[in-house]
Amino acid sequence: MCGIAGYLVLPGGRPPAPGTLQAMNDALFHRGPDEGGLIEPEGDGVGLAMRRLAIIDLSGGHQPMATADDRIVIVFNGEIYNFGEARSWLLGRGHPLRTRCDTETVLYGWREEGTRCLDRFRGMYAFALWDRDRRELFLARDRLGKKPLHLLERDGVLYFASEIKAFAAAGLLAGVTIDPVALTHYLLLGYIPGRRTIYREIRRLPAGHFLTSRGGVHHEGRYWDIPDPEASARSDGELLEQLGSVLDDAVRLRLISDVPVGALLSGGVDSSLVTALMARHHSGPVRTFTIGFDEPGYDESGEAARVARLLGTDHREERVRLEAAVLLDEVVRACDEPFADTTALPQLVLSRLARRHVTVALSGDGGDELFSGYRRYRRLEHLLRYRALPAPLRAGLRAALGAFGGLAGDRARSARLAAALAGDEFDAWLPGCAMLLPGEVQAEAAAEVAGEGLAAAIGELRAGWGAGGRSGLDAAMAWDIHHYLVDDILAKVDRTSMACSLEVRVPLLDHVLVEAASRIPAARHVSGGRGKHLLRALANRVLPAGIVDRPKHGFTVPVDRWFRDDLAALAREHFSAPDAITAGLLPRGYPNRLLDAHRSGAGRHGEVLWALLVLEMWHRRRTAAPSDLQPALAGPAVRTAVLPG
Repeated sequence: MCGIAGYLVLPGGRPPAPGTLQAMNDALFHRGPDEGGLIEPEGDGVGLAMRRLAIIDLSGGHQPMATADDRIVIVFNGEIYNFGEARSWLLGRGHPLRTRCDTETVLYGWREEGTRCLDRFRGMYAFALWDRDRRELFLARDRLGKKPLHLLERDGVLYFASEIKAFAAAGLLAGVTIDPVALTHYLLLGYIPGRRTIYREIRRLPAGHFLTSRGGVHHEGRYWDIPDPEASARSDGELLEQLGSVLDDAVRLRLISDVPVGALLSGGVDSSLVTALMARHHSGPVRTFTIGFDEPGYDESGEAARVARLLGTDHREERVRLEAAVLLDEVVRACDEPFADTTALPQLVLSRLARRHVTVALSGDGGDELFSGYRRYRRLEHLLRYRALPAPLRAGLRAALGAFGGLAGDRARSARLAAALAGDEFDAWLPGCAMLLPGEVQAEAAAEVAGEGLAAAIGELRAGWGAGGRSGLDAAMAWDIHHYLVDDILAKVDRTSMACSLEVRVPLLDHVLVEAASRIPAARHVSGGRGKHLLRALANRVLPAGIVDRPKHGFTVPVDRWFRDDLAALAREHFSAPDAITAGLLPRGYPNRLLDAHRSGAGRHGEVLWALLVLEMWHRRRTAAPSDLQPALAGPAVRTAVLPG
């Protein structure tokens, strides 16, 4: 696992100032503290840099890595789990491989097949490759977007980096502006999905995409997407045999490492299943890690310890009191843009615990999105059944909701439910995953956001709904995979784990398993009103009795309580600052009024307050001195490679 950065001077462009690439690379030290390297071939107008977290072929996997004739060079972030298979194929084709490193298989895979090489790789990655013969830069990101890649074009130069802080460190953020559509996405969802970032001038290469740049012409292509559901007469037993075989293979491949490997164990079905399958293939007890909170109702450590005992793992548990203010600042620092997922805090603490003992950890992320585990899927099913009622009955029910909501003192919640009942499938879906609804943004936000920004943001979110003829629950699960999974869950895992120099592997999101699960109609994942029917059945084949059917808990934190005590003063300080970003975005005093209402018990506004506080803390940090954006650790001198001119 690594961090990568680089640039390509376009025709007529101005080459970067000396030291630019070095500054970008130094800012990524936390992603790869073992070594660093950079290359700027004379006359090519290109620069490639990387920080390495050594996992495979510790002595031979140095980067940047070039072919034997120095004609192609690469910087690579991630892992190719089937690199052994790819290596054998390349040797059979006569390529002179010199290492045991997966990076080299990408290098020669490109030489052999060009962009089609991506179809062969099973893994997580973001990489940049310079082909001197073609005078072409090739960038690619893995199918599910587990590894990030950001793009910035200015002064005739295309820059790229694993994290935005690399651009900041090199002084490339001067003059960038906030994107109102991205800001609207953030207010709606608590994260920014798709190509956009919080800055107009910086975008992401989307998951499952590649980009080539040659002669100043960029071409972006999509090389993978989830398949459409398929009607099938196969029995549950046949489906379980297929899913079980693919998942077992995915776990086995993710144990390949030259450094210690462990598991992040919550005690839930997904992480317990992954840990049990690890035990099949691991020599000796699996190392497992969990954190416990001194917060009633939020602590899963007891369940995790029970699973660890049943599976015979070498278990480490750390009981912590989440210092919300301190950890929030660290998460904001790691994320580079507003990101309001509260579970980033415990994820950061858990990553730190694991990194003290291992360099690689497997997690159970992805099970809810692939196998219909979220409660919001059940709510959507109920709402869609309502849509089948006659129109007069639906109208009467909406009116009754409004009256009941007023009597119950919860007008906001009733209004959200009524809005969900009034529109189409997408309108029914959005309230279940939104922090604020479009009408709430329209009522509160400044004109630039509430007008053009809102229309564009909703249009982008709605655009993918129903792709491939999907509807209902099938459409909702596909939407989650394309948006929530990629840009919230996996972004959180990458940002928090790499802040600790920990590589996290996600076997449930092996693309072969994702394809198999996505072909199964959503209805097959639900039984007796419960989701994850097939995954639970699979887990029951592997796990001891009593683990699978316990109630879902979730990796949550007491955000509502925090805004009544721990975070109240910090929030008021930021909301009241003269340069508060919310002062120009929301009606004057709105965040503080929301805070007062929350503290008095007049509604629960913890999630919205969290998002607004994160936005303010990000705003304060982005206006700080560039040195404050750097990671706390300082990197050693890097290896500098020079190719022949």
